[in-house]
Amino acid sequence: MTSQHIKIIAAVLLFFAALLGFGAWYAARAPKPAASAAPQTANQHHAVVVTVEALPAGVPITASQLKLVELPIRPEGSFAQVTEVVGRAPVVSLGVGVPLIDAQLATGLATQVEEGQRAVAVNVDEMIGVGNRIAPGDFVDVFFLLKRDDREIAGTQARLLLSRLRVLTYGPQSISQAASQPPDGAAGRRAEPIRTAVLAVPVDDVNELLVAQQAGHLMLALRNPADAAEPTAGRFAPPSPVRTPVAGQPPSREPLDRAAAGVALVGMAGSVATRSVVPPVAPVAPAVRPTGTAPSAATIEVIRAGKRSVE
Repeated sequence: MTSQHIKIIAAVLLFFAALLGFGAWYAARAPKPAASAAPQTANQHHAVVVTVEALPAGVPITASQLKLVELPIRPEGSFAQVTEVVGRAPVVSLGVGVPLIDAQLATGLATQVEEGQRAVAVNVDEMIGVGNRIAPGDFVDVFFLLKRDDREIAGTQARLLLSRLRVLTYGPQSISQAASQPPDGAAGRRAEPIRTAVLAVPVDDVNELLVAQQAGHLMLALRNPADAAEPTAGRFAPPSPVRTPVAGQPPSREPLDRAAAGVALVGMAGSVATRSVVPPVAPVAPAVRPTGTAPSAATIEVIRAGKRSVE
């Protein structure tokens, strides 16, 4: 390498060094960026629902018991609208000025049970459950079959037991949550058989459903949700209660009192109308026509030389 080449390389290196120095000088003179918006964040407030009076556990919340306040932080699980909380019930008692959090409120199937009803599980299979075509939120009629046992059940019978019951769960699906999507590859596997359904049953009808399930055979009949027809109230006499009121007290019509009175299988079975059955007549042996006069004594027929004689 000649001296001329060395000079050229040195000049190039000096040029790049000068360029880097100029860049460093320019960066040092550039104005610093403005401070972050931390002060603005510190002054930001969030709308949070809080209580304005003490809330007892298990009692549905009303709008008058709540208000919106501005807080510098949003507690995890809090609510920004009063309408999100109205109608729900706290699982613990809450004081005044407490921000409501989702974990403090009742969730799950219990929130879907209306007042005066109870969630009751019944055994189902593909036949009972309309070929497993029932879904949470549907309405069903409950029929039951009792077979004659010559003891409490005088004769085989079937009838409508309860009408227009809402289905809360059917198998793994629940009305309180959307049906979960099957995991990857689950479509190729055999589904687990559905064995239970949970129905919303009036509290005074739970006894009859329990007795019918244990002593008979239930059948669920799916119905159109727009069909609101039900049996005529008071058309048929209710089953006799197991327990009777104390002396001087009239029978109570309150659902809980009727449930406490109980019901017996013999009362549910009632009387079965029977028709008189004429016992079958024993078959008469066909008459045999005599071919001749029966001999009065034993005789012997003798044939001699082609001639027949009786001795």
